[in-house]
Amino acid sequence: MNQSRKKLAIAGGERVRRGSFAKSWPVIDEREKQYLMDVLEAGHLSSYVLSAKASPDTGSKGDKLTAFHEKFNEYLGVKHGITVINGTAALDIACRALLMDPGDEVITPAHSFIASSTCILFCNTIPVFVDLDPETLCISPDRIEEAITPRTRAIIAVHLDGYMCDMDRIMDIAEKHDLYVIEDCARAHASEWRGKKAGTIGHFGCFSFQSSKVMTCGEGGYLCTNDDHLFSRAWSIRNAGRQMAGGFYEHFLLGGNERMSQLDAAVLLAQLERFPEQARKREENITYLEELLEDIPGVRHVRRDPRVTAQTYFFAVFHYDASKFAGLPIGQFCDAVSAEGFPIRRGQNSGLYKNPMLSNQGLKDNKLDFIFRDHGRIIEYEKLSFPVTESGQSFRLNHRCLLGDKEDMEQFAAALRKVQENVGEVFEVIQERKKRMNSLDTESR
Repeated sequence: MNQSRKKLAIAGGERVRRGSFAKSWPVIDEREKQYLMDVLEAGHLSSYVLSAKASPDTGSKGDKLTAFHEKFNEYLGVKHGITVINGTAALDIACRALLMDPGDEVITPAHSFIASSTCILFCNTIPVFVDLDPETLCISPDRIEEAITPRTRAIIAVHLDGYMCDMDRIMDIAEKHDLYVIEDCARAHASEWRGKKAGTIGHFGCFSFQSSKVMTCGEGGYLCTNDDHLFSRAWSIRNAGRQMAGGFYEHFLLGGNERMSQLDAAVLLAQLERFPEQARKREENITYLEELLEDIPGVRHVRRDPRVTAQTYFFAVFHYDASKFAGLPIGQFCDAVSAEGFPIRRGQNSGLYKNPMLSNQGLKDNKLDFIFRDHGRIIEYEKLSFPVTESGQSFRLNHRCLLGDKEDMEQFAAALRKVQENVGEVFEVIQERKKRMNSLDTESR
């Protein structure tokens, strides 16, 4: 293959993008530094008691947790909020606060982060996986309804990558069957359904502030609810079983210390101040990119439901039609586009039910098989199959790539078009690699 005549970077040609496409993350400026100094000078690092050496002035100035609570609750438009150590803890506490019986069932999407199912198992309850909507790639309401049994107690609606589930259908189903709804908003901090923020529609909303998220303090999470009784239970579980009006050594519920520190809250307070503008920029760039993609058959952004009034993008997700790229498999397509300087990755290609932990042996090794055995619901997860989850015909672009300008979006579209127009070169590269592998295999014999 004569590389000097090739156009695609994967074949030896020039890249469309020479510099980094993804912007530096996280964004940190003097605000984080100042708020952290406020906390350190106040000498008040814990979220539970004010330091004895903090004066009233420095104590108030250093109480970033209260400030963040108030501002984030206001941003979300929710009654109650609880800061926790991470998003996984938020899901765990939400499930525990429902006080479900062992062997109860919780419906959760077949494709998500593992915490969307482990939070169920930690309660000695049974994860029931259902497939995704083929267009939004979020949990399918039709599949939810099919999966409900007399033991179903809750639904976990994951707003995957910032894309909203059909909350009208899900809440209707929940009301019909008297179920709780937990919204997993780990990647959906700014998304809205009919003007309501993600996390404020169901009974609980769970957020993550881990380092990769669109708001971050390194590690951290948030749990919100409009229900007074659920809030009281969740607050107690997160605070070692104490009651809000009880004594420090009085414990009523089985709980632990899963509180966030003042240092984390200081960083989040600064992050929240710039977050709305970042969310606006991502939406603006996606809207422009959608216009550019109209001229590139085979690539289209996931359809936005008209009831979604705002949307964040942890990943921007695109459907891929290989037939418009001469049958090029999606893995090789991602390689070719990434070589042009635009780091994309394949979307969903396997489900949580294929995870080793959920195999028959994995459940035994983790001493979890009794949940199924003792309550008469044997599920062999490793034998399950969900066609949409396993289709894998989508690709994703990280939110860090959506903080640039219109020229960045134009270059990305140009890279997609370049791969499409020169797709034959990718097949040549694939063949060359196969020849080299066969040659090496022959030599090793």
